[in-house]
Amino acid sequence: MSIMVAVGVRPVAKGEIFNVHIDEQFMLTVAYRVEVRNEPDVDVDVDIDVAYDVGLRRVTPVRVTVLRRENGPEVSSAQLRTIRVRGYMAYAARNVLVMVYEAERGEQHVAYPLSYILGKRASEEAWADEKYRWVFRVYRIAEIVGLNPAKEVEESLNLSARTATRWIARAKEMGYFDRETIIGDVSRG
Repeated sequence: MSIMVAVGVRPVAKGEIFNVHIDEQFMLTVAYRVEVRNEPDVDVDVDIDVAYDVGLRRVTPVRVTVLRRENGPEVSSAQLRTIRVRGYMAYAARNVLVMVYEAERGEQHVAYPLSYILGKRASEEAWADEKYRWVFRVYRIAEIVGLNPAKEVEESLNLSARTATRWIARAKEMGYFDRETIIGDVSRG
C-alpha cells in the first residue's frame, strides 16, 4: 500500500500495509509506500518505501526511488537535492488511518483519518477520565509517523506547552509509555 496526498504527496492503496497497535483500542494502519507526483519545483517523481523501525520506534524510509517523468529532463544531482524525504513523509502521515475499536457502537473497528484523531476527537474526549491515555495516544501516534510528539499533544489537546509537558510526564509516571508497541500482520491491499 502506498500513501499519496493532493498534488504532491499521497498515500496510494495498492500493495501491503502494516498495523501498529497503540493500545487495546487504537491501531495505526500504515502504508508501505509514499508516492510523490507532480510536485511543483521538482522535476522528478519519487517513491519512498517505509517500514516501522523497532529501534527508532517510528516509521522510517528504507528506500527512495527517483523516477524520470515522461518527456522530463534526466535525473541529476541537482534534482536529487530538491527531494525532501522527511517532509514528504510528515505530509503523508497526516493521511494515515487510525482504526478505533468501538465496542459501544457494536463495531469492531472504525477507521478515522489521523487528523481527526489528533484534532477534534482527542480534544473532545481528553477531558474525560482518560486524559492521560489520550496524551499517550496522541504522543505515540505522532512519534510513530514522524511528527513532533510534544507539539502534537499541545496542539491536539489545546494545551499550553507547559501543561502539555506536565501531562506527558504524568502519563509516563502512570505507566502508559511502558507498553510495548506491537506490529500487526502485513495485509495485502
